[in-house]
Amino acid sequence: MKKLDKILYDLNYEILQGDHLDFSKIDISDICTDTRNILDNSIFVCQKGAKFDTHQKLKEILESNIACIIVENISNEDLSYIKENKKDIIVLKVGNTRKALSIFSINYFDRPHSKLKLIALTGTKGKTTTSFMIKSILESFGKKCGLIGTTGVIYNDKHIEIVNTTPGSYDLNKYLFEMLSSGIEYVVMEISSQAFKLDRVYGLEFEYGLFLNITEDHIGADEHENYEEYLSCKMEIINVSKKFIVNIDSNDIDKIYKKAKSTLNENNIITYSINNTSYDSKPINFVAENINYDKKKLGIRFNIKGDNFEYHIPLIGKYNVYNALCAIACAKSINVPDETISNALSKITVPGRCEIVYKNDNFIIMVDYAHNAVSMENLLTTLREFEPTRLVVVFGCGGNRSKDRRYGMGKVGAKYADLNILTADNSRFENTKDIINDIKSTLIPNGGNFIEIEDRREAIFYAIKNAREGDLIAVIGKGHEDYNEVNGIRTHFLDSEEILKVVNELKL
Repeated sequence: MKKLDKILYDLNYEILQGDHLDFSKIDISDICTDTRNILDNSIFVCQKGAKFDTHQKLKEILESNIACIIVENISNEDLSYIKENKKDIIVLKVGNTRKALSIFSINYFDRPHSKLKLIALTGTKGKTTTSFMIKSILESFGKKCGLIGTTGVIYNDKHIEIVNTTPGSYDLNKYLFEMLSSGIEYVVMEISSQAFKLDRVYGLEFEYGLFLNITEDHIGADEHENYEEYLSCKMEIINVSKKFIVNIDSNDIDKIYKKAKSTLNENNIITYSINNTSYDSKPINFVAENINYDKKKLGIRFNIKGDNFEYHIPLIGKYNVYNALCAIACAKSINVPDETISNALSKITVPGRCEIVYKNDNFIIMVDYAHNAVSMENLLTTLREFEPTRLVVVFGCGGNRSKDRRYGMGKVGAKYADLNILTADNSRFENTKDIINDIKSTLIPNGGNFIEIEDRREAIFYAIKNAREGDLIAVIGKGHEDYNEVNGIRTHFLDSEEILKVVNELKL
């Protein structure tokens, strides 16, 4: 239980009913937003979502034994009904119920963010890999570190699956509270553009905000209206961070850096790059040089300009040099020694990100989360640098998402893969065959070699059974995801598990 006045702290509101009550004497059991799970003596916060608005369920909500309801708008008819029939329920009106929910959640859990050191990452690509790098480095430095992101909530020996990259504000603050209670000192968080748009992190402040990159993605009916909105949401990280670490080679860096300069002291802006040594008439803080690919071990070695210390990461791709640079910049700002950083990076593994699942003297099988044209092209161009005899790519594309993704992936597959095995990947409420046909509509005109195997297990089996000497097989699109979604039903499916099952079945 928590007193209502404590939960309402730092919030502007209008009292529509209940102004005669002493909020410091009213106990609140919890905060609710779901009409299916309303608790007695709770606050219910109405919200308008993409497909459902709980403001429209006021009378149903009021039938429960709630103490207080928060609205953004209310009709005179509904307010009159409440005043006549539900005189014991407090009704408060706020300008934005999503922001209010975040403030309520922060207060309900006693402001856990203020007692933790939060590191936030945003970017179109690389958030998960970079967050794992930072977590690994900090733990090697003797710090207790938690992680919230695409792969779930991870701290101590706990791993909690979550639906969104960044949870809703109530769950987010609950996880921060639980981490704090278990002795966690640092929390590394992936912050999606949707999290900023929907105010999931409203009211939080981050020690470090990390901006990795931005490319066109997440634009569609249920995501962002256009690229400008997407970029604007990403740049919100500047407003909520004490120190800002930014990739100078990112698209739209002029807009990003201009906003950072207008918001922060320049001493609190930390830069990194591969392609440049200076920007805005100042030297860049961390520049990678002497980048060498280790073709035998599928890794990369590089140095930081002005420092002879060599770093090695057991991952592939120039983009992972960027990820490592960002992690190094953050770690050095926390005064982690070079040797500690290097040792941690040399052992890094990230589920579903350039993950080598199996290799023998003849071929290699890997899993990656690449699920759009940009990430797929980044991956396949990198894999080409390792000169496989054949590059075999097993992929599909998610249903009920922008069709531009599948068209783009078809073009990329045609350009870089020697064999494309087209298959299922979370078809959701679409037909897998229709999705494959959309991929083929750009793959075939661009000369792509392909076969179709709708069942993903069978597609993986075919790729491995028919592997040739020197093959590099990339199973992409799902990465760490451990489910396949069809018609709203999720069944367990993890690419790496299926690969190992096939390897055992074929007795390789």
